[in-house]
Amino acid sequence: MPDRASLPLDDPDRLAAVAAASPAPGESAARLERLVQRARITSDAEAVWLVLGEVDAQRVLAADGDAPAAGGARLPHADAPAVRTMRRGVAAFDRGDDARVALPVADRDGFTVGALVVSRSGRRPWQPEEAAALAGFADWAATELELARERRDRAGAEAASRDEVRTASDLVLDLDADGRLLDANPAARAVVGEAAAWVQQFVAPDHATAWAEAFLRAGATREGLDVEVVLVRPDGRRALVRGRLRARPSDAPHVTVRAVLRDVTTERRASDERERMLATLEATTDVVAVMDVHARLTWLNGAGRRLAGLSRDADVTGLPFTRLLAPGAWAALEREALPAAIAGGSWAGETLLQRADGVAVPASQVVVAHVTARGRVWFLSTILRDISDRRQVEDQLREREARFRRLADASRDGVLVVAEGAVSEANAAAERLLGAPRQGLVGQRITDLFHPEARARVEAALSRGLDGSIEVAGSGQGGAAAALEVTVAPVSIEGRPAQVVVLRDVSGARDLDRLGRDAVTTVSHEFRAPLSSVRAAIDRVATMPEVAVQRVAIDLLRAATDTLDRLGRLVGDLLDLERLQVGAAPLALASLAADDVVRAVADGLRPVAESLAVAIVADVPDDLRVVADRDRLLQVLTNLVSNALRFSPAGAAVTVRAARTGDAVRFEIEDRGPGIAPDELPRLFGRFVRLDNVALARTDAGAGLGLAISRSIVERHRGRIGATSRPGECTVFWFELPDLGGT
Repeated sequence: MPDRASLPLDDPDRLAAVAAASPAPGESAARLERLVQRARITSDAEAVWLVLGEVDAQRVLAADGDAPAAGGARLPHADAPAVRTMRRGVAAFDRGDDARVALPVADRDGFTVGALVVSRSGRRPWQPEEAAALAGFADWAATELELARERRDRAGAEAASRDEVRTASDLVLDLDADGRLLDANPAARAVVGEAAAWVQQFVAPDHATAWAEAFLRAGATREGLDVEVVLVRPDGRRALVRGRLRARPSDAPHVTVRAVLRDVTTERRASDERERMLATLEATTDVVAVMDVHARLTWLNGAGRRLAGLSRDADVTGLPFTRLLAPGAWAALEREALPAAIAGGSWAGETLLQRADGVAVPASQVVVAHVTARGRVWFLSTILRDISDRRQVEDQLREREARFRRLADASRDGVLVVAEGAVSEANAAAERLLGAPRQGLVGQRITDLFHPEARARVEAALSRGLDGSIEVAGSGQGGAAAALEVTVAPVSIEGRPAQVVVLRDVSGARDLDRLGRDAVTTVSHEFRAPLSSVRAAIDRVATMPEVAVQRVAIDLLRAATDTLDRLGRLVGDLLDLERLQVGAAPLALASLAADDVVRAVADGLRPVAESLAVAIVADVPDDLRVVADRDRLLQVLTNLVSNALRFSPAGAAVTVRAARTGDAVRFEIEDRGPGIAPDELPRLFGRFVRLDNVALARTDAGAGLGLAISRSIVERHRGRIGATSRPGECTVFWFELPDLGGT
C-alpha cells in the first residue's frame, strides 16, 4: 500500500479525507485561531496560518499576523514551493524574501489533509530544531481537526437519531426516574395523547402494577427489559404494545428510561382471529385442506386427518391431495375445478372422497385460489363436506315424489298442486280432464284452466279454503270433461303455503243419472204396455159370451204369448248385460275363421234382409282367423248387422268387412241409412239409449240394450268398439279384437 502521506492532491481517498477533516464553524474555529496565535508567538514569526488542502488551492482555516484571512483566502497554485512541500509530506525550507516552513497535518488514518504554514521575514533561515518545535503545533492542529470531526459526527448521529425517533412508527417515550413523561415521538403521542404527563395516565389499570415493576427494574439494573403492556388511548380504545425498556444516562443527576414500544394491537387481533379460525377449522366436521399449486398438502385439519387415517401429529406437508379422493375424482377436479378456481377465484361443485377403509363418500367442495399481488397463484385451499346423508334424504325424497307421482298418475281424479295461484304440479288425469298437456298446465293461473263462467267460483273456493266441493262446468272440448267436481285442500310445501286441487269428472255421473231415469222410463214403458195388453186380453176373454170365447180367446192368447216372449227377451238381455259387465259370463275362446262367422250371421239374417229388400254383402278374406268366443262374436255381429238392416233403405246393401290391422282383427258393418248426428255418437253404446233417428227405422226399435251388450262383449275380449257416420250418406259400426295368434 503506498504511503498515504505522499498521495497526489487529486487522489480520491485523499480528497475524501480532506472533506471529512473540515471543521464546523463555532467552537472548533475558535480553538484553531488560538492554536495559530500560539504558534506565531512561539516561533517569533510574522504570520502563521492553517490550511486545508484541495486540488487547486488550499482553504485557510485559521490565520494570525501578516497572513491570508481565514475562510476565504487562497494559497498559490499547486506548483508553489509550499504546496510541493506539503505534497511530499515533509517539512522544508524555502529561501526568498521570507523564510517559510510548511508542516504537514495528517488525520488519524495517515492522510495529509492540510498544512501549518509559518512565515518569517528578514530572510532569517529556519533551523532544524525550530522546525521540529513547530511540528508539535502541526500535531496539535491535527488533533483539533480530529476532535472537530468527532464532534461533528456525534452531532450528526444525534440529529439522525432524533430524526429517526421523530419519524419512527414505533412508540418512543423518555421517562424520568419517577415515571414522568419527558418526551414522546409523534407515534407515541398518537396513542397516549398530547396531554399525557405521567405513566399512570396511559397505562391500563389492569397492567399498571406489572408496568411499574418492569420500569423500576429497568432503571435499577440499567439493562434492557422486554415488556408487554396495554395502553389506553384518549378515546378509550385499548392498544396492546410490546417492546423494550432501557435506562439511559443523562446530564441530570437522575436516570431516565427510554421505552421503545410497538403497537401490536392489529397483529394480536389478527393472531387471535387466526387462532380462533384454526380452532374452528379443527373442530368442524368438514374437511379443510391447504395445498400448493401442485396439489401437495401444506395443512390438513382434524376431519381430513381422520378421513385419511392419519394421526393428529402426523406431518402432512408434501402429501398429495389425491390421497383424500376416490379414484377418478382428481381427474375431474383437475379438468374443471382448478382451472375455474384459478380463472375466477373460486369453484364450487361435488366430488368423491375416500375414507381410510376404502369407502367412497359423496362430498360438496369449494376450491379457492389465493393469488399474489402480481396475480400468480400462491396456494389453494379447499373445503369438502360429506353429503351422503343429504344424498340419502334427496334419494328418499325423489323416491317419495316418484311414488306420489305414480299414485297421482294412476288416479282417475285430476290432481293439481297450486302455489301462489299458479299450477306447479299436475297429474295425467288432470291433463285429460282439462284437455291440455301437463307442460301446458304448469305455470298457468289455476282459474284460467276452467270455463269462463266457472272462474269466479273457483277463485272464491281457493281464497276461502274450501270445506267440501263445488261443481263447475268444464270445457268439454278435446276430450275434456264437460262437468267437474272441484275439491280444495290446503298443504305446506317446503315451508310455503300451497293447495291441492282435486278434479273429478262428474259428467258421466250426470249421464248415468239421465240414463237411469231414461232406463226406468223405458223399462216401465216396455213392461207396462205389454202387461196392460195381456191384462186387456184376459179381461176381454172373461167378459165375452161363452159361445164366442173359444175363437177369440185363441187369438188373444197368441198375442199375449208374443208379448210375454218379448218381455222374456228383455229380461234376458238385462241379465246378459249384467253378467257380462260383472264378468260372470266366461268366454269360450277358440280360433275361428272370420268368413265362416260372417257367413253364419248373413245366413241367419237373410230372411229379414229379404223382407226389407236389403242385400248383405260380405268382404272377408278366406284365410283370416280370429280368437274369440263364437257365440258371443255371432251375438255382436248379429246386433250390428240387424241394426244396419233396420235403417237401410230398400234396394241398398249392408256391407260386412273384416281385415287384419296391425295387432288386431277389425270388423266393419256399413249401411247407407240416414246416419247419426255427431253429438249423438258418444251416447250410442249406453243402456236404453234411443237416438233421435229411431223414428226412421223400418222395423220396431228394441229396448236400447243391443249396443251396450255388444260393447261389453268386445271389451271382455280386450277389444274396442265405435262408430263413424256421415249423416245422409252412410254409417260404419266397427270393432277390433286383439290378434291372439289366429292364422
